[in-house]
Amino acid sequence: MTLSTTEIEYIATAYSASQCILLRRVLKQLCHIDIRFHFLRDLTKDKVVELSYCNSQDQVVDIIIKSLKLEQFLKLIHMLGTIDVSVVN
Repeated sequence: MTLSTTEIEYIATAYSASQCILLRRVLKQLCHIDIRFHFLRDLTKDKVVELSYCNSQDQVVDIIIKSLKLEQFLKLIHMLGTIDVSVVN
């Protein structure tokens, strides 16, 4: 409970200042993301790397990071080029 409007304003100002500092930190982090994005853009522009679209159904990494239905799992196993060792003589 506050005793005066001056105290209320002081508390509100302190809270606002702390929120501004937090927002500044968040924006600074976003700026780093932006720099990384431009780095990738420059690499593709200079033809150092080539980016290509990959359908979400063809994301081979999903075999490691997601639980999949058997049909999708077998498709990705095939895409990895693995073989069933029980069939190899």
